[in-house]
Order: sequence, then structure tokens, then C-alpha cells
Amino acid sequence: MKQNKKTLCYLRPYNKSQLYSIAKLFRPKDEIKIFCEHPSVDQTGLPGKYYSYLKNNKKKINNKLFNKTEKREIITRCRLLRNIKKKDALKHLDAMSFAINSVIRNEKPNLIFMQTVDNYISHIMYLISKRKKIKFIGIVTTPINNYFRITSMGEKNFNKNYNKNLKYKIYKNYLKKDYVPVFNQKSISNPKTNIFLRWIRNVIKIPFFFIKRLISGDYYNYHSWSIYIVSLMNFNLFFPLEPGDKKWEKKINLKKKTIYIPLQMFPEATIDYACENIKYLDYYKNLFLFIKNHHNKFNIVIKEHPNIMGFRPPGFYKKIKYDKRVNVIPTFVSSNLVLNKIDCVLVWTGSVGFDALIRGIPVISFCNPYYASSKRLLKINQQTSSKNILQHISMFNKTNFKKKEALKITEYMAKQLLDGNYRYHVDWSHKNINDLKDIKIMANSLKRAL
Repeated sequence: MKQNKKTLCYLRPYNKSQLYSIAKLFRPKDEIKIFCEHPSVDQTGLPGKYYSYLKNNKKKINNKLFNKTEKREIITRCRLLRNIKKKDALKHLDAMSFAINSVIRNEKPNLIFMQTVDNYISHIMYLISKRKKIKFIGIVTTPINNYFRITSMGEKNFNKNYNKNLKYKIYKNYLKKDYVPVFNQKSISNPKTNIFLRWIRNVIKIPFFFIKRLISGDYYNYHSWSIYIVSLMNFNLFFPLEPGDKKWEKKINLKKKTIYIPLQMFPEATIDYACENIKYLDYYKNLFLFIKNHHNKFNIVIKEHPNIMGFRPPGFYKKIKYDKRVNVIPTFVSSNLVLNKIDCVLVWTGSVGFDALIRGIPVISFCNPYYASSKRLLKINQQTSSKNILQHISMFNKTNFKKKEALKITEYMAKQLLDGNYRYHVDWSHKNINDLKDIKIMANSLKRAL
């Protein structure tokens, strides 16, 4: 008798309904099983195996699944493991590796489906799947409203059935002054309230997840543990004040070229897993090192991300506010307006890099963003000289930019997009008719793409 294909769906209690529904619509003939470190939803025995191996780890089980280099990378990329003692990080990595490998060996899935890799657990799943040649699909939202893409660790993936007219739509809509990606609209609609709520939620999370870990019987649960650690790292006793200077433009030295740095969320998968070189995962260290290396040759302007304001390490806003090497733009000034006043943009993988490229503005990056097809993007490192950056800016300035080149850039993006409005779990509801329609569209897009 022919055995049915099996899909393992990695999700958590808070996005179970959404991802499980997509998986069922996308793979209607498969047996769908939930693969998760949360005992309340897991159907594979993963949590029990993890704790069992964790207990047996005292006997120093030899983990040959990954070599030292691979283990170092897994730890460095994970917001939890890199912030605990190395000995403990290795212990949890080994236990989870054995548990995941055991489940995959027992279940024999044809596909593993999840949101894009964003922690050491899903990273291990991805690496083991790759070795065993099991199909692995991660999905993520995009700055192009009503479209998502397939990516495991931030890499580009092309959709053979992409809409060939989409490049014109992107070009037309994305250049509008008032264009805002859906995931930013909420923070912009009521900025002061959202900053306060973000700050107070972070304060509350610390005691909440500390207690939850103690009483849950699942002390090493990744979700609770990582939120506790990151919230503690970003704990600000007092409400953070806006660091931006309304007179930032007047302080720019017109004799110098201006580099714009839109701050990115950190920790976040867009840096932790989309950045190829782990040397550049320490966001704050590399940010200030770049400023140190280049502030004498360039005007450097910085702007906080509207969705992140209030969620930074203590003292960060004060540090940039009084740093004479930079000008800080008020948070809620439109990034599209800023682009008209600068000469170059520095990003890791942020979407402002795409905003800049389709306007002909040169971009420099420590990564290879998925949208980067143009020679206007220069990949740099901390050893790249100011002279080389200046040459790049001079060679690819806005005056030699034409619509034909812009459409090539938007087409490269369009080739990676799939129809469907992928709303993250906090904005999605199984009771909302439009949200249910969205996942049907997404499932059909996945079927066509694969």
C-alpha cells in the first residue's frame, strides 16, 4: 500500500491556527503533523525528547551531527544561545539537535513548512532537512503589500509563475510619497501611544516570563526564555524620549556626501539569519564602528524605525542623540522624504535599501539583500575605505538613473513574490473573513510556485 506523504509544520501556540490552516490548504493530501518545542501543540514528541537528551547530556553525549564551525554559527545566529554561557549553549544545541534528528528519522517527512528560520531550533531543522534532502519551505512577508515570498534564511528564491506586469505596479506604487508597507501602518497611525505600549509591554514581559518559566514545567522553552532575555537586554526604567533633531538638515555639511542609516530591528531574523557573514551579526558594534571609520569623510544621518522606537538597549537613544558624529532624524519623518536629501544608504538587509535603489540612490551593505540585483548596491566590510564608498556614490548617482534601470530592479523583486497578504499572527484572526481569504490565496500561490 502506498504511504501518504507527510508534512511537518513548525509553529507555536499563538500562530497555530494560521500556519496549520495554510499547510492543510497547501498540502491537502498530506498527513500534517505539528512539529514544535511547545508540548501544548506538538504532535511528534519533540519536547520530551529534548528534555530527555538534555538530562542525558550530563554524560557528555558526542554530537557528531554538526562540527565546531557549524555549532559556532548556530549559536551566534540565535538570540537566545549567544546570550547565555557557551557551555550551556552547547548543551542545549546538542540536546535539541538529537531530538530533532530523532523526530525527522521517525516521522520521515517529505516537507517541513514554517515561517522563515528565526531561532536555533528552526535553524537545526533547516540544516538537517538540507542534509537529508527533505523539502523545506519558510515563508515571510515583504514590503510589497499583498505579496509574500519563500525563503529559509533570507535567501532569494524565484517564482517561475510570477506576474510579469507586477514590476510596473511596484514601480508606480512604491514611488508614491505616502506609500507605507502594511506592517508599518499601525505604528504610524498613533505613534506616541504605540511607543508607550511597546515600552510598557517590554517592562511587563520581564516578570511575566520569569514567573512563567518557573511554574510552567517547561523551564527551557525557547519562546519564554528568549523573550525574557531580550526584554531584559532592552529594559529601560524610564519612558524613552525621541532622540531626533528637527534641525537635522541644517546641520549637514554641504561639502560632504551624506550617508543615511535607517536603523533596523535587532535581534531579528532579517539580520541574524539573512546576513551571510556572522561577523556582522553584532548590529550595534558594527553600527558604531562604521560611524567611527567614516564620520570624518561623510555626513551620517540616522533614523529610528517606527516599529522599534522604545525597544533598544538602555542608553542607546541618549548615546546617538549626543553623538556629534551623526545627525539623528526624528523617528516619524517619512523615510521616503529623507531619501530625497541624501546621497547613499547603508543597510544590512532592510527594505529602505530597496526604496533607495528604485530611486537611483546608491546603497552599501554588509550583506547581500534578496532584492539586490543592481550594481548600485555595493557590498562592503569594515575594511572598505571611505574613498571606495565615495567612488561608488559618484559612479552611481541619481542623475544617471533611468526608468529602464528602475524597472529591472523592480522586476528582480517581482520574480520572488507570491500572491497573498501574509499577516503576522498578532494581526491575523481565524474569525476575520479577509484573513481566511488571504491564506487560501497564499496556499494556491504555494501550489503554483512549487
